[in-house]
This record gives sequence, structure tokens and C-alpha cells, in this order.
Amino acid sequence: MNPFSNLLRYLQSNAVPFVVDGIPSIPEHVEPRTLSALADVRRARVTPIQVDRQVWLAIVEESRQLRPDLVRRAFGGRTVTNVHDEDLSLLFPQCAATAVPPLGNLFGLPVMIDEALSDAPAVSFAAFSPEVSIAMRTSDLRELSKPVVAEISAPSSVSASLA
Repeated sequence: MNPFSNLLRYLQSNAVPFVVDGIPSIPEHVEPRTLSALADVRRARVTPIQVDRQVWLAIVEESRQLRPDLVRRAFGGRTVTNVHDEDLSLLFPQCAATAVPPLGNLFGLPVMIDEALSDAPAVSFAAFSPEVSIAMRTSDLRELSKPVVAEISAPSSVSASLA
């Protein structure tokens, strides 16, 4: 079974309402009005990063810039770097580098979510392919991935590159 199918099965088994490319999947016991929460969606970008030697998934609103200095401050790390390209295919099999889903628990990784995004009604993200988009309630994302919420981004006009 491919990883994308595993992701969908995981969401369904946890009774999470979600939308894939405009097609809703609402569990039987969830009321259809749940779709209204999925109407106010903010686009998220997931970036695998290393804080010291630990790989994390950092979730930031697409319109904002992940800031290494803020990650260092929030997590007390000495170094914040990108994960090497050759390691991405090992960590995220059959997944495009720009389409890592934000559910770190599926990959055995911790998750951090920017506080600017943490209270959004819903988020959408690329899943395994940049052409495939999934939207789900942010509360469900937080329930499943148990992220650490911290200030890790700034508006895109403020730039800072990863070391």
C-alpha cells in the first residue's frame, strides 16, 4: 500500500473529517456542519529541520517565513539547519521534498507549529505530492500530532536563512 493511502486510512481510522482536492471525507458520526470549519482554511508549509541533531517537522503558514533564530530561542538549540536532501527520501519515502504531511507521528518525528497558525480553524497542506492538497481542522492536527506551539516564523518580508 502506498504512503498516501496509509495517510488517508490513518485519518479515517481516527474519525478526522478532511478534504482531499475539494472532495470531503466526513466520518459517519461527525455532523456535516463540520465542513464549515474546513471552509476557513490557511495554507501551511511543512519543513523538515534539524535542531541540533534532532529532526523536527516545522509547520508554518505559507505566507510566513520560518526563522532559525526564533526556533533556536524557542527550543534552546545551538544549531538549526535544513535536513540534507539525501536524508529526505529515507525519512519520507515516496514523498516529494515540498510535500511532507504535517503528521510527524507517522514518521516518528516531533512536530512544532507556529503560534500564528496554531489557532486557525483549518489548515491545508501538500501531501506526498505538491499537486495533492489535504485540508483538515487545526484542532484535529493538534490532537493527532501533539505539536509544540512556539513563535517560529515572521512575515515573509523579514528574511533569515537556515544555517
